[in-house]
Amino acid sequence: MKIKKTPFIPILIVWIILAIIAGIFFLQKQIEPKTIVMIDPGHGGYDSGATGADGTTYEKDLTMEISYKIGQQIQHLDPSIKVGFTRLNDQVSWPSEVVSDLQTRIDLANKNNADFFLSIHLNSGMNPNAYGYNSFVRENDPFSQEVALHISEQLDSIGYSQDRGTQTTSNAPLMVVDQQTIPAMLFEVGFISNMNEMEQLKSPIYQNKIAHAIAQAVVDTVHAQISKQP
Repeated sequence: MKIKKTPFIPILIVWIILAIIAGIFFLQKQIEPKTIVMIDPGHGGYDSGATGADGTTYEKDLTMEISYKIGQQIQHLDPSIKVGFTRLNDQVSWPSEVVSDLQTRIDLANKNNADFFLSIHLNSGMNPNAYGYNSFVRENDPFSQEVALHISEQLDSIGYSQDRGTQTTSNAPLMVVDQQTIPAMLFEVGFISNMNEMEQLKSPIYQNKIAHAIAQAVVDTVHAQISKQP
């Protein structure tokens, strides 16, 4: 009597397929976003923001360029962190009215279940020699305060400009920060009214360096927070 043997190769193929499916499932679980960062390029559309020292450069254009590069750098440093933007070009969808404009940016953060809101702006002043970067956060927002500290450290390490300090919105109210229910920061990257700093902010090389420094600060703070969780 002959015993019918089960073919070995088909069984092996089945196990390989199951292993591949399990691997894909595992990888999908691994890259699920542990944090969602909403980046807000300041101004846009009807609102050009500040005008540069050359009279032809607009804040809204540079904030878009720098913001997008920050998002790219965050994803490069940690693909598990999801990045969203309040706008990706100059065609804004919200009404041409300041309060509605700001409220839409807040609503977008809520709609996307963001964990951190970062609004990017450029400073401007009557003194053409004024320069430097600064942060605005809520007084009771330790996460954003930590991000501000790390940004200063990162920008200092590349020799960019100077830190003008971190201010709380208790002294300088900002709707896009104060009316968030999540950690939120408005970051002024530099002075567009200073010719030298404006040229740096327009330079793709400097934009990449600045964006990487800010992204590294965000990622480091996210990682530090996660490591503290039980």
